Amino acid sequence: MAENKRVFICSPYRGATAEEQEQNVARARAFLAHAVRLGRAPFAPHLLYPGVLNDALEHERNQGIAAGLNFLLTCGDIWWLDTPKGVTSGMRKELELADVAGLSIRRAELFELFAVDGVPYYDFQLDLGQIDTTWRSR
Repeated sequence: MAENKRVFICSPYRGATAEEQEQNVARARAFLAHAVRLGRAPFAPHLLYPGVLNDALEHERNQGIAAGLNFLLTCGDIWWLDTPKGVTSGMRKELELADVAGLSIRRAELFELFAVDGVPYYDFQLDLGQIDTTWRSR
């Protein structure tokens, strides 16, 4: 059977400020691109559903979360981005479902390399051979 190359990207979306949320989106996009460069087919629901649903309306936010969780079950891995904020409540839902479903959970560390005209460039440390359980204590 062929390897499931679908990877669910788990990282923060909401921020305390608009600037923090923009930073979260930039990090998620960079992480998504990193997964593509590693030959995976990543999915980051928090980069899709807020563009078509109103994240400020709780019922629409919940619909987006439910759709993302449904897609998560079709993935082979979940990669979570460890940021200074730790694991958010939305990330915890995703990680708990992945754990129950028996998906491989991988943790990535983020490193901001430099910024050009205020745009940060990131790199990630991700050990594809290491299953992570540290999210439970975050």
